Amino acid sequence: TRQHIVYLRSFDQDHYFLNNRNIIQNFLSFLKGRTKLDTIMIEECSTIGPVIAMGDPQEKDKQKQPYGPSRYYAENSEWKNHVLKILKDAKYIYMFLQGTDGVVWEVEQLVKLNKLKNTIFIVAPRSKVNDVIKFFNMIINTESLTIDSEKKKRIIKMINNNEIIGFFISGTNEFVVLEGKNKSWTSYLIAIRSSLRLKER
Repeated sequence: TRQHIVYLRSFDQDHYFLNNRNIIQNFLSFLKGRTKLDTIMIEECSTIGPVIAMGDPQEKDKQKQPYGPSRYYAENSEWKNHVLKILKDAKYIYMFLQGTDGVVWEVEQLVKLNKLKNTIFIVAPRSKVNDVIKFFNMIINTESLTIDSEKKKRIIKMINNNEIIGFFISGTNEFVVLEGKNKSWTSYLIAIRSSLRLKER
């Protein structure tokens, strides 16, 4: 009966392994199976609601789904309709920003469906600075936010310096920045955990 949480990303992210700076931490993370974003999403968000995602069509014929959010495998002609369906009833949406056509379309739908306040935007491990700035401008230009020109300049500078790991719009219409100077397992864990706690507050 709980509202679900949607996990949106480019499919190539599913094959990306997160690292920590410490070699021992990397080894322990590997042993525990904690090397991908899927694991963080399912372990941090499942206490709030079921986590669901679109499945990579190339994995459809496998006997078992990968560990992580429950996946729906859509045909090429229907995936957009299914995304629209799961977005409408979502409690929260974690949108991992990357400059692919699919991600651009999904962000556009979040704007059209008035779901920006339900969304936590996370900078994907392989995202490019220019793409993140493009998404940032797209988002702030569609909402009447309490963000002045100086703050906007500071945020763009931080994005250029790879000092931001995510951002979202609070219930009071403020633009909240999640700072992070490296895209490690720990950085994503803290970003997802803290954003969820701030949203639930």
